[in-house]
Amino acid sequence: MTLLDRHLSFVTALREGGLRVSLSEGLDAASAVAVAGVRDRAVLREVYAATLVKRAQDRSAFDATFDLFFPAVLGAGASGPGEQERAAPPPWAVDDPGRARLRERLWHYLRDGDDAAAALLARDAVGNLGRLPGATAPTWSRVTTLDRLSPQTLLSSLLASFLAGSPAAPSAESLARATVADRVARFERLVDTEVRRRLAEQEGAQALARRG
Repeated sequence: MTLLDRHLSFVTALREGGLRVSLSEGLDAASAVAVAGVRDRAVLREVYAATLVKRAQDRSAFDATFDLFFPAVLGAGASGPGEQERAAPPPWAVDDPGRARLRERLWHYLRDGDDAAAALLARDAVGNLGRLPGATAPTWSRVTTLDRLSPQTLLSSLLASFLAGSPAAPSAESLARATVADRVARFERLVDTEVRRRLAEQEGAQALARRG
């Protein structure tokens, strides 16, 4: 698919998703992209958003569609040390060493809030815990990934780490709980994005955008 083809498919998917994008706005976006270039994905996202998104409530749909047509990586994209993709362990395999490594990385993200680490972790977690067998190709599951990671079971040790050396005040625990909950929600969104990226590679971005 050429860049022009991808641009036209992207704009069509936005329209089908409910965004009001006129022909002239589509042409303006293409001109802006030609000037800004496509080497920096973050810049590309904002150039498209500036020319195609007119209502704040449309931004989330725009971002989800952008991620389908302009993914951060292609293929497996596994990044963690020793995280070569494999069939997901069964749910009862709680002592699986690969799962343990991913949970340790998740703990550190929830404690430190490193968004770059979270994006890499989501990629590896889906690849290693979210793959389900399919007739012709594997499929990917958000629910399976999160169930096998079980971030909620890390809460007690995270709270202990956050509150170590701090006065035992209810406000401190409430802040720690809110921080963890916010980071869990962000990680879940990253898992969603990664699952959709992988499905789009198998089914086609246009087809997945229509379905989703």
